[in-house]
Amino acid sequence: MDSKRHMRRSYKETMVPAGVFVITNTLNGRTLVGASMNVDGAINRNRFELEHQTHRNAALLCDWNRFGAENFSFDRVETMRARDDPAFDYKAELEFMLQLWCDEYECFGAKGYNRR
Repeated sequence: MDSKRHMRRSYKETMVPAGVFVITNTLNGRTLVGASMNVDGAINRNRFELEHQTHRNAALLCDWNRFGAENFSFDRVETMRARDDPAFDYKAELEFMLQLWCDEYECFGAKGYNRR
């Protein structure tokens, strides 16, 4: 009984990976760069929304329909590491990481699906 309780508490205390992800159209190279406090959940949500025709990014959804799911990749490009400092601002750090990766991928305009 104690081991189950310990396992449950350990699971709840484990930090869900926050980070930056990219969705890439492998045919034309256009990308959508995003960030989330739950990066794996965000990737799954984006895939689900595309598959069910409910994604809020019209340009990405249009290309998804035109080129097919097999021509898109979903990748986690950076994961935020846990900090010992309880005052550490994870959201600010995540925003900073997002800006760096948006610059890296040039994900605005003709090269990407991100909107300013």
